[in-house]
Amino acid sequence: MEPAALLKDADTLNLLDSFCRRTFANDADADECYLYILEKLQENDYRRLRKFNGKSTLKTWLYTVFTNLKADFIRSKFGRRHIPAAVQRIGLWAQAVYKLICYEKRSVEEAWIAVSAQKLYTHSTEQYLEDVEEVLVHPCPPSVQMVALTGEDSEQEDTKANPFYILLDKLDRERAAAAAGILRQTTAEFTARDKLIIEMAYSKNCKDTAIARVLGCDRRTVKKRRITLLNHYCKALFKEGISGL
Repeated sequence: MEPAALLKDADTLNLLDSFCRRTFANDADADECYLYILEKLQENDYRRLRKFNGKSTLKTWLYTVFTNLKADFIRSKFGRRHIPAAVQRIGLWAQAVYKLICYEKRSVEEAWIAVSAQKLYTHSTEQYLEDVEEVLVHPCPPSVQMVALTGEDSEQEDTKANPFYILLDKLDRERAAAAAGILRQTTAEFTARDKLIIEMAYSKNCKDTAIARVLGCDRRTVKKRRITLLNHYCKALFKEGISGL
């Protein structure tokens, strides 16, 4: 498809719109991001779009281009990103968690999976939940209005993007089908209680507090178990060469 036609294609425009709205909590910033990326893609006779070489799917390649331009937009609008000195002193894992939460709109759970997979953090889930509190006391820059977790009892802490949909959306059709099979197989190995946690959290988008009431336990117990279950999925996918959950 010719670059000019690609930027008029409804699927492309919807992909870009949803990409910007997943990044920014503020609709005005999301709209500005959308227009910024659209304008940059048209520059120099669609120079960036003409670089597509077919080595990956078009959707995956566009996602990468959008991500790079989003970083340019954030720098131009909000300035360069700075990690607080106190977070830097904690260590590399803390810096990675701060970046994931503040600048990539990842949850505490997703940050845990990422730093564990990269072996930046090698302690238990329980220890992570204690240690990460030292990172969370340093707020994200207020001008970048992204969804981030800021406190133990905040409403945002229970708000979860569906990591399975996000993963499958980033993969090409063949790998997405393989990943879906692994997710189903892993889920089948869970206990009935664990399956209920996953179903309520990610199919019904229930908050941890609501799940805790159903199970008759406290929210922290649900949260710890949910992170552990996500890590099971991550390890199963990683064995098959699939990452990004």
